[in-house]
Amino acid sequence: MSDDYKQRIMASLDKFYTKNDPTYKPKPKKAKKKKDPNAVPTEHWEQVQVVNYLRKNGYTFTAVPNGGLRDKIAGARLRSEGVQPGVPDLLIFAPIQAAIEMKRVKGGRVSDEQKHWLSTLSELGWTCKVCKGHKEAIEFLEGVQNVEA
Repeated sequence: MSDDYKQRIMASLDKFYTKNDPTYKPKPKKAKKKKDPNAVPTEHWEQVQVVNYLRKNGYTFTAVPNGGLRDKIAGARLRSEGVQPGVPDLLIFAPIQAAIEMKRVKGGRVSDEQKHWLSTLSELGWTCKVCKGHKEAIEFLEGVQNVEA
């Protein structure tokens, strides 16, 4: 539902109740939250920036949907399908073979499972990195590609 549609419905309900119920008091309107200009972008936003870079530059890659909130049933189904905790957020197959674990510019920690996966992939010859923010991830990709070229 659009915000405009919701507002029209609420206005209609207020009008109806004001006419028909003398004790009705409409709810006061909530003040809109102002965006904090100093807010740290989310990990999701940072990863979207990296994915846009990968697409624009013709990389062959995939994102691993390990994060997010799920109920127990969805979690059990995914585990039975082979989803494993700690797999890096982005797996790049060509033109380089790299794994990136994305984190926010400030905050975020690397779990033991994530450390294990990054270590295992490194031992298998992958170039791996935990990147704090999209700028660090793009610099990493450009650096690795220049080394291998």
